[in-house]
Amino acid sequence: MCKLTPHDVRGFQIYVRGQIEALDGEIGILAKRMQTGSNKKKRMDAYFSSQPKQKELDQWIAVTKEEWLDPDNLGKAKPGPVYKQWWEEREKRKSYYASGAYWKNVRK
Repeated sequence: MCKLTPHDVRGFQIYVRGQIEALDGEIGILAKRMQTGSNKKKRMDAYFSSQPKQKELDQWIAVTKEEWLDPDNLGKAKPGPVYKQWWEEREKRKSYYASGAYWKNVRK
């Protein structure tokens, strides 16, 4: 069951902002390569590499508009599909860390 608490909503918002900033940085690097590429092939490779990242960035920006919840006023808010997916992945990570398997692999 997906819980909707202020703490979890803030964690989700931090995750989404991190995804947006990471993609924005990658697109910026590719944009520089497109402008300063030494040959046409490198510029074209940078262009075609940036297109899927731009599409993904647009999807994350859409998440901020569609699923952005106010952590201080949750009331009858319902989590969207992206929040639910984030919640499930988070629970898997938490159970993996709690099982001790992570720490066994780290100590090797």
